Amino acid sequence: MAKSLSRFFVRKQDEKNEIATLFFRVQNKKHKVDTLFSSQIRVNVAEWKDALSCPENWMRHQRANFNLHDALNRIELVVKSEVEGMSFDKSHVESEILAIANPKKAEAIAKAKREEEERLREEERIKEEQARLIKEGIDAERAKIWNFLDRFCEEIKTCAKLNGHSRYAPGTVKAWFSFRKLYDQFDKKHRYTWNMVDRAFVTKFLAFMEKNDYMVSAQNKYLVDLRAIVNYAYLDGIHDNDRAMQYFAKKKIEEGDKAIEIYLTEAELQALYEMPLTGKQDEVRDIFLVGCYTCQRVSDYNDIDKDCFTTTAKGTPVIRLVQKKTRN
Repeated sequence: MAKSLSRFFVRKQDEKNEIATLFFRVQNKKHKVDTLFSSQIRVNVAEWKDALSCPENWMRHQRANFNLHDALNRIELVVKSEVEGMSFDKSHVESEILAIANPKKAEAIAKAKREEEERLREEERIKEEQARLIKEGIDAERAKIWNFLDRFCEEIKTCAKLNGHSRYAPGTVKAWFSFRKLYDQFDKKHRYTWNMVDRAFVTKFLAFMEKNDYMVSAQNKYLVDLRAIVNYAYLDGIHDNDRAMQYFAKKKIEEGDKAIEIYLTEAELQALYEMPLTGKQDEVRDIFLVGCYTCQRVSDYNDIDKDCFTTTAKGTPVIRLVQKKTRN
């Protein structure tokens, strides 16, 4: 009789309680559903059993508890609509039931859910904003010429970057550090970027060197260095300014720009050799003369020691050494 009067029932384990929650079962072959749902509505167990005992009691219970039965009827309609729909979502059914049985609780849960979704959206927005700022910061740092040049010099010094398969020669490293020092003076605020490399930029660089009395040959040398670093960065994918390379044209060296050649005659070298000196001055004089007579670079003649002196197979006295710059 209970089944014919209502689909809602008190579970057996709750029948001894004074107050219990009404449950109902949903079965549907189409969606392969066989689930027990809570109505979220609590009733007096004894009164509910009495109401289900006969139709008269049931009618009387309905009249006395209009709001209760109205809620149960609406729950039935919602469940029927869900079961007969295209799909069946258990969690959606439960939320619909709660909205009928306990609107305040349902609204509180919905509000909490909305707040949580808003919090998650805000967290995601903050993460995206942070990622954007980090990327912009990284891109901004990559865009600066100084940052690449500074890192390049340190890497060739520590051999983190190689010249092909070989380490950069000490002389080359020294030359690059010399260029870095010059560029640091030119771009004191380190504001120039790869996209700013154009004809005007090169003109400013040359004007800076002219203002600081660099000879034209030195200007050309450093211009070659600047062109090289722009090209290295382009090949490394740091920038895409493929027009930059066309702006680096060497200045023509006029006759008046050439350095005056200063040299010592053999007689002057002999006089220097015979000059009575002692201590450090005597040692410096001898090292200088070694440089003059061997025609080697400072980096090479400074390393000459007694083991470098030998003879050829024919007995010709020679100095054997491996030049640091050329490896010859």
